[in-house]
Amino acid sequence: MEGLNKTIQPEVIFGPAARTFKLRPVFDEPGRYTADLIPVRLGDYTFRVFGTIECFEVDETFSASDGQFSSVAPIEDIQFP
Repeated sequence: MEGLNKTIQPEVIFGPAARTFKLRPVFDEPGRYTADLIPVRLGDYTFRVFGTIECFEVDETFSASDGQFSSVAPIEDIQFP
């Protein structure tokens, strides 16, 4: 669905800190969006997506601590050489 970058917001939560990011449409892929984030602390992050889609309220939360995705691991785990 196009235009959701005007009605939906992603929020990233780490411990007591929270920040809302701006969605951007993905070039040449209508209805797909991205937001830029570089997590700098190891541990469990929570993502919240909220706003409206057409006339429906949206407020969904996804958390690494609930096993919905992996925690942020040390960069050494993927660095090479």
